[in-house]
Amino acid sequence: MSKTQLHKSIVHEIGRVNDRIDIKILRGRPYRKDAERHRMLTRQLARLERSGIRSGWFSSLISLH
Repeated sequence: MSKTQLHKSIVHEIGRVNDRIDIKILRGRPYRKDAERHRMLTRQLARLERSGIRSGWFSSLISLH
């Protein structure tokens, strides 16, 4: 899976988790596990975006030489 596809997949899953959390809040139900999943997905997304920035930075350095 490419980074772009992985990024889209994670963003989509975050949206689904957010919807589940919203429904649980409205119904007054606990949402701890969903919140943990959301936290894990956002960390994974941040890691993916950081690696994309680094790889772009390194590739631009190489192209200058």
